[in-house]
Amino acid sequence: MSDSQISITANSIQPAIDTSEYDTAVNTAIMTVAHNSAKTYKHVFASWRTWTLSQNYQPLLLIPTRVNAFLANTPSTRATRRLHLSALRKLAIIIAATHPHMPELGSIRDTLKLIHPTTDNERETHRDRRALTPAQVENALNAWPGDTLEAIRNRTVIAVLFLSGIRRAEAAAIRWIDIDFHTGVITIPHAKGDKYHQAALIGNQALRTLQEWQHHCPNRVWAFPRLNRDNTLGPDIPITPQTVYLIVNATAERTGIKFSPHDARRTLITDGLNQGVPIHEIKEQVGHSSEATTLKYGQAVAASKRRSIFKLSYSKTDDT
Repeated sequence: MSDSQISITANSIQPAIDTSEYDTAVNTAIMTVAHNSAKTYKHVFASWRTWTLSQNYQPLLLIPTRVNAFLANTPSTRATRRLHLSALRKLAIIIAATHPHMPELGSIRDTLKLIHPTTDNERETHRDRRALTPAQVENALNAWPGDTLEAIRNRTVIAVLFLSGIRRAEAAAIRWIDIDFHTGVITIPHAKGDKYHQAALIGNQALRTLQEWQHHCPNRVWAFPRLNRDNTLGPDIPITPQTVYLIVNATAERTGIKFSPHDARRTLITDGLNQGVPIHEIKEQVGHSSEATTLKYGQAVAASKRRSIFKLSYSKTDDT
């Protein structure tokens, strides 16, 4: 079925569908995604609803041409558009499944799977991806001296990121019950893809900072609750991934070392590979689905270091 045929069919069934059915489908779709992804999906679904109504379209009809027009409406990066398209595809699946009496919706769902996000109004991004050196990591870990709640919390967050390799959204959602201080393991019930995952806290520094921080926020469910503006503990509500991002940015400013939360993850992977840690162990540590993904994160060491690392059967060890 062509896109024009879908549009004709969609217009013919439009009067039978109202926004209440769309809202019901959204609530169902949100229940099928991981907790860490729910906020993003809600934002996409709300934006789609607002845009379609402004165009006098039924939001329940995710017609591919309309979806691409929606994506092009706001300047965004290719990665963001892929994420938004993925969310709308998920919603289309739910809509088709909950309206079996309307096969046209199944055709819309199937066609939406085949399209690529438009490049119209696409914003370019040049995000540097890097792995920090051991000296740079040391500076980041020591960037927050002092005994204020903000300093203790921030150095704990930084230690967890660099010494476990977990994602910023996963760090934000840690509960005290998820941390086993005896074994030094963090359990993430809902990692990316809504998977159950366990990550070791490498070494003792992250454990020490977590224990220090726990002393200052007893009787709390969330390991990183929000702080008030006067540097006192706020309600027992977890910080957001955006707060983790801001903590990392503030750390970067203090140290003069530009890095992102994901660079901490990349640093652990790269250093682990360089130290000879088996690839399958690193894969499990960071929760990747495949070793190929883990290898993509690893960055080569400087050429001067490769001189001592590389061993070839046809190379000589002296000048003879």
